[in-house]
Amino acid sequence: MYRRHIIQWIMVTKFRIIFFSIIVIVGIIWFRTSSKEYHTLDLLLTNHVRFSGRIVSIKRSHNHAFGIIGVRIKDTNTKEFADTSSLRLFPYKIKGAYAEFYGTILESFSIKVGDVVVLDSDKRIINIYDDHNSITVSDVYVDTDGDNLEFVRRHTMFK
Repeated sequence: MYRRHIIQWIMVTKFRIIFFSIIVIVGIIWFRTSSKEYHTLDLLLTNHVRFSGRIVSIKRSHNHAFGIIGVRIKDTNTKEFADTSSLRLFPYKIKGAYAEFYGTILESFSIKVGDVVVLDSDKRIINIYDDHNSITVSDVYVDTDGDNLEFVRRHTMFK
């Protein structure tokens, strides 16, 4: 009887070791794949795009504080920029004197129409100022979330 319990324990232990080994291997493969994809998307942002201007509109989604900031451009180093894809969302578009930023807009930032935006794609940051006082600094990143892509399609001024 005692021997049967030991054999059962060994079989269960072997099963657990194999199961957890498979989970670890799948996790490592997933991490490496997503890291390569993130690195590739991050490299796209090194494109020397900079712009600044005043916020003219703010639209927030209900998906992890994602939103759109509409900007009347005062200064830019490019008059037009739109890198679009059905699988990814570039963090900004520019056309003429208008730009949109797509990214994190937390309620706690307390940004409002009239605040100043300074975006530097190479540094991957957007600074927002209220009368020369910094309100927030937020990350600029390429988004692949389907809900965020759909929100931009529905609410962008670039149609």
